[in-house]
Amino acid sequence: MGKPPSTTTLGTVAGGVKGLPFVVHLVRGRWSSLFASFLVMTGAGANYLFGVYSKEIKSSLGYDQTTINLLGFFKDLGSNVGVLSGLVAELTPTWFVLLLGSVMDLGGYLMIWLAFTYQISKPKVWQMCLYICIGANSQNFSNTGALMTSVSNFPESRGVVLGFVTNMDVNS
Repeated sequence: MGKPPSTTTLGTVAGGVKGLPFVVHLVRGRWSSLFASFLVMTGAGANYLFGVYSKEIKSSLGYDQTTINLLGFFKDLGSNVGVLSGLVAELTPTWFVLLLGSVMDLGGYLMIWLAFTYQISKPKVWQMCLYICIGANSQNFSNTGALMTSVSNFPESRGVVLGFVTNMDVNS
């Protein structure tokens, strides 16, 4: 009759699609979402970098230390008021929470970058405070999306999962 059909690493006959359910299960499984949460939290640590780029804002926009302290306050205000992200997460799916956070991140930090690279005219201090508050608040959306997904996928060990995922944010 000839030689037997070759098999792939997924255990399906070459040319068949019997392994497709396994691949879908692997991609949509809880371990893949935990890995994705790690990736999201790795990129969500921009609030810790204010000390690095505040010197650049101070020199390029001609701000004094009092103004930089005011910007730092609004950065802290944005990063510590996570109520909005929690409310949005209760009403919408996780992908929308992450999308909204990404749009806020892009909007807030892009305007700051455009200001100190002279791509736009020098904004007023209240505008810079608004930009940094929006950019910093966007990190709460990333945190909320990643943490809620991980906790719902691992309810029996949510403390350990919260520790791992939160650690990715702190160490990023």
